[in-house]
Amino acid sequence: MSRSYLLLIAIAFPFVVGAQNSEPVKATKNKNAAAEQQIFTLPDNIKLNKKELNERVENKTMELTRLIKALSEKKETDKALVAEAMKLFNNNEYALVSVTRKNEKKPVTVPVRTYLSRLNRLKYDKVNILWHNATYVSNFTRQPDGTYMGLVAVEQEFTGIMSGEANYVYKDRTQKRVEVTVKVWDAKDDQDIRKQYLDVFLGNIGVTEE
Repeated sequence: MSRSYLLLIAIAFPFVVGAQNSEPVKATKNKNAAAEQQIFTLPDNIKLNKKELNERVENKTMELTRLIKALSEKKETDKALVAEAMKLFNNNEYALVSVTRKNEKKPVTVPVRTYLSRLNRLKYDKVNILWHNATYVSNFTRQPDGTYMGLVAVEQEFTGIMSGEANYVYKDRTQKRVEVTVKVWDAKDDQDIRKQYLDVFLGNIGVTEE
């Protein structure tokens, strides 16, 4: 695998196994049922429904987009919003991100919390984020803490708008890789029936440097 550098201007994407933003295709009921039954087989023979996993990742990334937009458009750092965003990373203080700067050729790597805390320095009045062609590019592997991590490739389109006298629009389109961490555990429900539960967290956000 190529060496990855972490890059995040903003993050969220409609998460699917295949390509995004394609023309809708009418599927038969049988095809829909088959698609919903597609599964990932993780190490330890743990099986996850792809549809459920995708929905959980999408929910987390869409929430992060909302928070990043809010932080970018504020005039000062909102610690409550930063704390809320860090929960999407499982409060992992070691999660890193690199930011691009106009005067520097390579990304500058900083902790995610630091990045979030500095978003208001962008001075944008409005931020738009679009994501395309999200696909899994690695198998899930078991981590030392018992979670499972996989990589997703996605293309990000970022637009920052400054109004008023500045009247400035910044656009950026990059290929990124997103670490997705899955936590799986068994527990009894209210009827004392043992079931499998899962949660999803975001990790490092990267762009592959050739």
